[in-house]
Amino acid sequence: MTLNHPPETEFLKSCYVSIWLNAFLSSTESLESSHDSLALKLPGVNFGAYDFDVFEFLEFLRDSKVTKARVHLPVSGALDGLIDTGEYLDFALAAGEVITLSGSEDYALVPNYHQWSLFPIKVKPAMAFFDWREVDRNFAEFLPQVSGSLEAFDLIAANQAAREIMISLDHDISTLQFPELQPERVTFLLGRLMRTLVIGELAKLDFAHSASSTKNRLFKENVEELITRSRSYLSQVSNYHWN
Repeated sequence: MTLNHPPETEFLKSCYVSIWLNAFLSSTESLESSHDSLALKLPGVNFGAYDFDVFEFLEFLRDSKVTKARVHLPVSGALDGLIDTGEYLDFALAAGEVITLSGSEDYALVPNYHQWSLFPIKVKPAMAFFDWREVDRNFAEFLPQVSGSLEAFDLIAANQAAREIMISLDHDISTLQFPELQPERVTFLLGRLMRTLVIGELAKLDFAHSASSTKNRLFKENVEELITRSRSYLSQVSNYHWN
């Protein structure tokens, strides 16, 4: 397998940032601890003519009476609750991730290389009920179904490049500092879902056409299902503060 465009070897920044923003906005973590944790993944935020550092950004959110953050991971044509239009939506779809901030004023926060961009939004995202316990059950039922017919999980043991990517990802996940009151099962699920997402992306890169068109179609469908479900569940679990 040649990894010309290898998958991410880090936990998705938008998921991590949204978790810590909610911890700060709900006052379950202090300004100082939130700053120290966010500074690792959120070095700066551009808002029009302004460039905020992390402290300034958190103060801006408090002054704007923002009360909730929600991460969206649109994939395969599904907007994951995004219903607004405008410049930010194009950036969000290109990045594949965005954080919406709701309160007296509403914003969208989009990763943009080493900096993030903040946009005012006019239409709130579609409301959804997030229950990470239900995701836990659904994921436990889904994974054996797809892994039984998909050899993606054998890929890690058979390919050294894939193993190194997973080792790097495991190291990143193990060193992340999540909020103290975050349930242990949520932390476990976040790590598990990020791993299955990367495994799906590795399997997609490793796809080799067989003589059977049916087998090719089923393989592609299973890989896409693994990637789509992992991203969808990952956003829902990352939004556990909404429950």
